[in-house]
Amino acid sequence: MELYTEMSLIFENCTNCTDNETDIYDLYPHSLVIAAIYLFTSIFGILGNSLVVVGVIVTPKLQTPTNVLIVNLAIADLLTCMILPFQMYGILSDGYMFPRICSFIGGVIYVTFTCSAVTLVLIAINRCYVITKNIRTPVGLNTHKKQIFLAILSWILACLYNYIPIYVFKFTEYSYYPPYKQCFTSPTETSDFYHNFLALLIGSHIIIMLGCYIRILVHVRQQRKLFHVFFGSSRSQNVERQHHIKRLSQREVRVTKNLFSIVIAFICCTIPTAVAFATPGVLLSGIYTTAILYFNNCINPVVYAFRHPVFKKFFKRLLMRTLQIVHCPKKMVPAEEALGNVALSKMPERNVTMACLYAINVSQIVAFEGVKCDSMEVLNTL
Repeated sequence: MELYTEMSLIFENCTNCTDNETDIYDLYPHSLVIAAIYLFTSIFGILGNSLVVVGVIVTPKLQTPTNVLIVNLAIADLLTCMILPFQMYGILSDGYMFPRICSFIGGVIYVTFTCSAVTLVLIAINRCYVITKNIRTPVGLNTHKKQIFLAILSWILACLYNYIPIYVFKFTEYSYYPPYKQCFTSPTETSDFYHNFLALLIGSHIIIMLGCYIRILVHVRQQRKLFHVFFGSSRSQNVERQHHIKRLSQREVRVTKNLFSIVIAFICCTIPTAVAFATPGVLLSGIYTTAILYFNNCINPVVYAFRHPVFKKFFKRLLMRTLQIVHCPKKMVPAEEALGNVALSKMPERNVTMACLYAINVSQIVAFEGVKCDSMEVLNTL
């Protein structure tokens, strides 16, 4: 508490806080922009990552061992997006009134970010194993139980990476950071050791990710050459089996490409923040690179929606059902005179609603084909 108060007074009364006079800036005109970015990231991140978790739960085709880690990544991103409104409060106010809450928020931010990095490493290792070692059967590492264990391990490692330097070695503490008016860590004499440790840690994780995907690329190119040589020189009776293995390989490669897109997005959002924090002095660019880092938490669901075929179908089906509910409320029961069918008026409410949805779907399809159609006429034909 004393450290929090002292550091707040230092930054409030500071006239030479950085090595360069140009680093001293007025945060107010930038606060509204950053708060708007945080609000956008929070809303779409909570919505998108929640849909990813729900999609895996309700869609059998998505309940694969790899998607266990995808759900874990979505949960980490979801927690970060849920914390962002508290960061908005700090950046739009003159200070944080609740130091303990700010300390908790800072700890959650660092842990969820580190957990995302660890999970991406585990996903890369899993993809490398599936593609290069185990493309035919889901044994070994690629099982649901072992993937759940890896997901739990990612949270344990994330906590150890952050809490040991903070609570054991006392490098710094999670609290209000006055230059950015957000909850991060206290700027102490030893806080740089903590941030340098995290920078080396995340950097090594990125190198492992890239190494795994490069290994996958090399392996796939070699297998494609061997596959063409095999079919060009042999007419085996197991051609159908070989085609099945080829289709399975292509599917795994397609999933791996989608996951690699997520890694690229993570790297692009992380590097600017690392450069800003590694630069001596408090720079204005740091608050914007931090916003970019947070923005990464709402990118992953967009990648799934546009690139992953099964997730894409789930999001599209969910959108169509939502539009149908909006256009056809559950309690809307067609009048008996308008339908011209007495039996339809005696149908249960659920059947009438389904008939209404069916009529809307058919009329939408017919309208798409350029033919006029009335939903009531379709109901009369049921």
